[in-house]
Amino acid sequence: MRCTSCHMPLKGISWGHSHNLPKGRFKDLEIDPRNIDPRCQDWGYHHGCHDKLDGMEIEEIVKFKDFDEIMEYRYDVAPEEYNKMVTAIMEAGLNIAMNYYEEG
Repeated sequence: MRCTSCHMPLKGISWGHSHNLPKGRFKDLEIDPRNIDPRCQDWGYHHGCHDKLDGMEIEEIVKFKDFDEIMEYRYDVAPEEYNKMVTAIMEAGLNIAMNYYEEG
């Protein structure tokens, strides 16, 4: 098994079931399979993807290999969280294409 965000092998390191949307605020999505992914956690000198997502470290999150899936999920089920992420990206001055909506 690998971290969905950095693809680091998870064997023998600290990892957890990471929620794409916080389970504390999104109780109804806590067990949604699309909301749960294995991600590495902080251990030793390694700063884990789970902690980066929880801490909204936007410069790191946009580098995640599953960034598009995270954004698409947020757009689909919690547009307000998608908008928060887009705002954080714009405020950080990052130039990221975000096309998770269907144009009508």
